Amino acid sequence: MIRPYLAVIKDSFREAFASRILVVVLVLITGVLLVAAPLTYSERQTTGIRGRDVPDPKLLADQFTAAARLKNPVAEHLWSLMSKDQQQLVANFKPLKEKPNFRDIQEFQKQERELVKILDDLLKRDDFYDRKAWQDVNQTLEARTLRNDDKLDKEGKARLNRVLLENAFVGVVEPSTATSLQFQFGPYALSEPMPIRKQQFARVVERLLPWLVDKGLLAIGLFIALLVTAPVIPQMFDPGSLHLLLSKPVSRSLLFLSKFVGSCAFVLICAVYLFVGIWLLLGTRLGLWEHQLLWCIPLYVFVFMIYYSVAALAALWWRNTVLSIVAAGLFWGVCFGIGFTKQTLEGPMEKQRIMRLTLAKDSLIGVTGLHMPLEWDQTAGNWRQVCVSEEQEQFTLLLSMMPNLPPPVGPIYDARNDQLIRIGLSFQNGRFAFVSGKRSEGWKYAEGPLALPPNVIITMLNEPDGSVLLLSNLGLFRITGDVRKKSEPPKIFGMSLPFSAGGPMTQLTIEPNENWNNPATAAIDKEGLLAVYSAGLVTVYQRENSRVYKQLAQKRVFEKDPPPAVIAVGGGTVMLASENGVVRLMDAKTLEEIESPQQPGGENPPRGAWISPDGQWLAVAYHTGKLWLREKSQAWKLAPLNSQGDINAVLFTPEGTLLVAHQVSKVTEYELPSGKVLKRFSPPLTMTEFAYRYGILPIYTLCPKPGEFYKTVEYLMTRQETTAAKEKVDNLEAAQVKLNPWSPVWSSALFVAVMLGICCIYIEWQEF
Repeated sequence: MIRPYLAVIKDSFREAFASRILVVVLVLITGVLLVAAPLTYSERQTTGIRGRDVPDPKLLADQFTAAARLKNPVAEHLWSLMSKDQQQLVANFKPLKEKPNFRDIQEFQKQERELVKILDDLLKRDDFYDRKAWQDVNQTLEARTLRNDDKLDKEGKARLNRVLLENAFVGVVEPSTATSLQFQFGPYALSEPMPIRKQQFARVVERLLPWLVDKGLLAIGLFIALLVTAPVIPQMFDPGSLHLLLSKPVSRSLLFLSKFVGSCAFVLICAVYLFVGIWLLLGTRLGLWEHQLLWCIPLYVFVFMIYYSVAALAALWWRNTVLSIVAAGLFWGVCFGIGFTKQTLEGPMEKQRIMRLTLAKDSLIGVTGLHMPLEWDQTAGNWRQVCVSEEQEQFTLLLSMMPNLPPPVGPIYDARNDQLIRIGLSFQNGRFAFVSGKRSEGWKYAEGPLALPPNVIITMLNEPDGSVLLLSNLGLFRITGDVRKKSEPPKIFGMSLPFSAGGPMTQLTIEPNENWNNPATAAIDKEGLLAVYSAGLVTVYQRENSRVYKQLAQKRVFEKDPPPAVIAVGGGTVMLASENGVVRLMDAKTLEEIESPQQPGGENPPRGAWISPDGQWLAVAYHTGKLWLREKSQAWKLAPLNSQGDINAVLFTPEGTLLVAHQVSKVTEYELPSGKVLKRFSPPLTMTEFAYRYGILPIYTLCPKPGEFYKTVEYLMTRQETTAAKEKVDNLEAAQVKLNPWSPVWSSALFVAVMLGICCIYIEWQEF
């Protein structure tokens, strides 16, 4: 009984192979693969210096010209290596005017290129390193390892010089990755070496390849496939064709489904050829054997089936090839319109989400994705903005459209001065400044001196006595006074810190002295134990006195390519959760592992880690919106909260309850371990939230999503249900996008089943 239907499918494959259009498409795919075949790369050590490595060239020039006065031996040594012409160029370096014209910008860029060229020439010299000049510079582990290697080749010496330069000018010269990738097209270099690790490049491929293939090659391929297969169903109704088929003892519905399945032969052949070719090129030319990429073959055949089911129904109804193609095009337009409307409403809402919680005595403070602090107003039952400038309020809409805002630095509550402190962008001069708001003044915005840029700052923490610590790549500081008051800039090794006014900061001593490099994060407990994760190292410090933090223990967790991580400390335990979702528990005094690492949330990246003040509860929140809890010495469990799947931020209160920020701006206080709701901070819905939740979201949920199957492929390749807004994320607190990888599959499968069911009913009832 099944033989007639197999014959129909077999004939469809035969027709596909005999089709000239199929031959043309296969030739085009072959051409694309041949063009991409010579593309490859080589991995080499990062050497030299480029313009982007010096964020403030005027500051660097000043370090050289004032070397003798500042008693900076490294700058003095490098100055002595310059020729007189080079010294004159550096000494005459002019700053950019406050209101520059186009000519001023060109002149400044010319000076910058000349300065970088001088420095690059110095890095190539064998006498760049002088032991006496660098004897007081805190050198990183990489520098010490390279310096003690007697078998360094020319490239290794150039790398050593670059690392030594970074160590001597921390905050002035950007730190670099140990290796760079040189992309080539055959024997020709496509660009200068890019400071990116092979692991980072693999992540780029994993995340971008499905999207590029979906929006590029497959969009064209599916359109061609629809053009070729659209006549199949109408041709069934040609005079003589249908009667010949129905003259045999076959079911009309199964006959139609056989034609439908047979039509998928075209896209199946093309998909197999294309994706197997891409898979082989990635493996042989780039060394990336992404076997999960082969999942694209069945998934994209399924995408074709979604569009073809619409075209098939239109063909049955009108028996016209052109109208069936038009119907499939209109269906695409409807799906695109619904998805675009959802993203348009969702983007600004995501930026309004509360991403961080903190307490200021009895006040609950939240921080949105736009870096705007909010205080809960119990009387009004809503949030109100605090410590925000008028310019920031005016540019809220513009900021909400910016795709990649850096994570906020603060606010943090300064209990001694009853004020909120944060570091924000000054709209007056375009640089980052200390910002404060005092409770006595209604948390009114007040701007202080210029501060370190966010890429240098690791975090701000509260010491047990309420003082504020600022950890940075330049060292450890304590904020000791009114941040509104400007003062002379502090100095390190005789060099002024890279901001014009230092603010009320006191530099503390770390014993032994050590540089913290990105990716880095830190946490502190109520006993004053400071846990720092920096470039694969976990270090615990104990406060020795008011000016000194002394190292208790140190452990290397990652040898190569250290990933970003989140850290928490409390109750004698250090908890480290890395980017791949692995959670490690270590003894706070020795850093010995308490148990083997676990992945309670799978391979998804964590958003944050917390330990309750008494050390009884541990929590890890993931970018999937889920929160995992464990009572000390117990197993990890999914927290029994009704807000699971949409959690943004978590905070343990001093009383041991749990505050959870969820949805956009709601916060709920839970009792542990029962999960009983103690209090809700629930503002009324805005018009945008109402339209999104009760209008667009239900429609979007029910509709098929053929344009989002790249998310499914990305999940299959990375095993992560979220994706970073930008590839290199050293701070896991930065917002990530949830993929919802199986949502397109289930909704589209249901849609195809319904459409094919309608087609079968129609063809059974219709008289021919």
